[in-house]
Amino acid sequence: MIGVSINSYSGYRSGFVRAQGPSNLVHIAKVVAKENALSINAFQWTDEKRKRFANDP
Repeated sequence: MIGVSINSYSGYRSGFVRAQGPSNLVHIAKVVAKENALSINAFQWTDEKRKRFANDP
């Protein structure tokens, strides 16, 4: 299967071919909602830490 992955933050598009098994070649980041971050006291973080959290590569 051939597809296109679009990074929702940067808009970067990359093509891929689905493998038969697991692959370490593609990194899938976990997305954490900002609302969830606030529930773990993110409102107490510095502006820099919130910026890093929101833009985690």
